[in-house]
Amino acid sequence: MNRRIVVVGSLNADLTIYCERLPLPGETVHGNGFAVNPGGKSANQAVAASKLGGTVTLIGAVGNDSNGDMLLTSTEGSGVDVSRVRRSADDATGVAVIAVDANGENNIIISAGANGTLAPADVPADAFDDAAVLCLCLEVSLETVEAAAKTAHDAGATVLLNLSPYAEIPQSLAALSDVLLVNAHEASMFLGDAEMPHPGAHASAWEPVRSQFAERGWSGCSLPLARMARWFWIHSPRPGNRSRASHPPRSVPWIRPVRGRLHRCRGCPPRRRCYLGGSRGVRIGCRSARHYQEGHPGRLPRRRGSPGALADFVTHYASTSDFTNPVISPFF
Repeated sequence: MNRRIVVVGSLNADLTIYCERLPLPGETVHGNGFAVNPGGKSANQAVAASKLGGTVTLIGAVGNDSNGDMLLTSTEGSGVDVSRVRRSADDATGVAVIAVDANGENNIIISAGANGTLAPADVPADAFDDAAVLCLCLEVSLETVEAAAKTAHDAGATVLLNLSPYAEIPQSLAALSDVLLVNAHEASMFLGDAEMPHPGAHASAWEPVRSQFAERGWSGCSLPLARMARWFWIHSPRPGNRSRASHPPRSVPWIRPVRGRLHRCRGCPPRRRCYLGGSRGVRIGCRSARHYQEGHPGRLPRRRGSPGALADFVTHYASTSDFTNPVISPFF
């Protein structure tokens, strides 16, 4: 049986309005659709991990209102244990107001609501009994995030930190994090407003970014998986991590996780792979990169990645026995 995945963080009601273009400051535009959906970075990640077959517990807070009812019903309906989600009588459920234009670009404003009341006391040590991984984001207080990370770390769980919404984090929290999850904007801010390569750039263009992460104690290799999605594998500086994934593979088309596995090109021998210190996920990614180099991209599904895909991938491998604590950062 898989060890549990614990997700600590936000549950939001997503209030989404669709329009042809996003309004300028002070401007009003007509919308062409509206929806209220369950959301929140942590709730989304918990549902994704559960649908991949993980045993997932979500820790958070919602209000005693209809949005809270909707979030608990939908999350529990996806197989997530919500017994540790606290209901607040004094605060409304968190909401995200999202405007989406015809090209898929969006603006998002979040109101924390009950998420802001989540405290270290809501994350007791027994929440991490038999836990393999903890997933965190910054939609709840830094105090709670760091307390959860320390408790999970002490329990031997892998800690995944989604650095969103972006905030400066203390070195103590960085030291507790095994997995750092950022998009290109967050990576730029994390590195002091560093310039990011354009979405279609060759993998080698990411080498300066890799070097800057390495200067801050994170080392590894870049693994771009699509023209619009870049994954950056960064290996933990913890003692005992001997992974040798240090070369940047070439760009390959998007590879979608299916039942916890990745699609592979049929044009190359199935046993051909890099030695990368035992991380199955890295081996598959690098093997797929070689397929692309050898002229077989047509046999890989050409799909555009989504920001939730890395969470799906990491949480699945974190729930299996061969997960070897890589630190991973995707660029979207």
